[in-house]
Amino acid sequence: MSLDVAIKFGHIICNTLVVTNDFLGLIKEKQLEDPNFIPSKELLSTNRAKDFAIDLDGMLRFISKVCVSTNDK
Repeated sequence: MSLDVAIKFGHIICNTLVVTNDFLGLIKEKQLEDPNFIPSKELLSTNRAKDFAIDLDGMLRFISKVCVSTNDK
């Protein structure tokens, strides 16, 4: 990433490029669709899924790790 600065008479122009990654957002969307996560989500309020949690962003995690399904369907 670089910052481009152009100096013209009476003006200074700065341009900034912001790079974002929506990878975790895509995982969150897929978690909502994936039937493999339904049993874990249903058990969240019980003692049987104590290592699972929904984080502040609404993503399902297991012991603070992001849950990703290996289901290719």
